[in-house]
Amino acid sequence: MWSGLEPVGDSRSSRTIPPAELDPRGVAIQDAILEDGRVTRDELESAAAGMQRCMEEKGLVFEWSIGDDGSFSASVSGFANDGSTDEADRFCTASYLQRVLLAHPGG
Repeated sequence: MWSGLEPVGDSRSSRTIPPAELDPRGVAIQDAILEDGRVTRDELESAAAGMQRCMEEKGLVFEWSIGDDGSFSASVSGFANDGSTDEADRFCTASYLQRVLLAHPGG
């Protein structure tokens, strides 16, 4: 279980996002999903839907799918409202999806 003390990073950037700066709604979703130590398809869909809402709030389009084998794929398009598209992507991914994807067997 994530203690909330570890910074969450992103392989595309050396910058880590301190847990206190993450969206608490997304952190709560991920915590609930990871509580039992496994990630179901429905839970992955829930996390991805949260990420989609986060990205839409920032003016971006986030499209995702889960393959029959459980593989997850996604794409981001558009420009963030404040111009920081990469930062918005990192924030939403870390807040809503990153830990779930790491724990998901298809991820």
